[in-house]
Amino acid sequence: MLEDTLGIVLTRFGSDSAAATYERLEERYAGRFAYDFGQRSLNTLAERLIEKRQLVDARWALELNIRLFPQAWSPVFTLAQVLESLGERDLAIAQYRRALELFPPHVPSRRRLEALTGRAP
Repeated sequence: MLEDTLGIVLTRFGSDSAAATYERLEERYAGRFAYDFGQRSLNTLAERLIEKRQLVDARWALELNIRLFPQAWSPVFTLAQVLESLGERDLAIAQYRRALELFPPHVPSRRRLEALTGRAP
């Protein structure tokens, strides 16, 4: 699975190598049913990294996912949570706002914004 392959490369060689691996695999296998290049694979990878408390690597996976799927709100919300955990308050606020732009009824984003800013979005 893509998330397994990227997770191994990320752990052993870092985010630059993982990004290059993603690009090579996509170029070679896209449309061939070998890997799932949808946002789910990168979400799964990010979730696994978060569980291991590898937040910097999870941030990388989420940022890649957002770059590839800019209209997806879920990785934006998860990135906001990761940024908040990393102490990047202002960046987290911006991502919670972005999540609400993409999916206005998302209550968890609204609650976190209110908690971080002291006012309703």
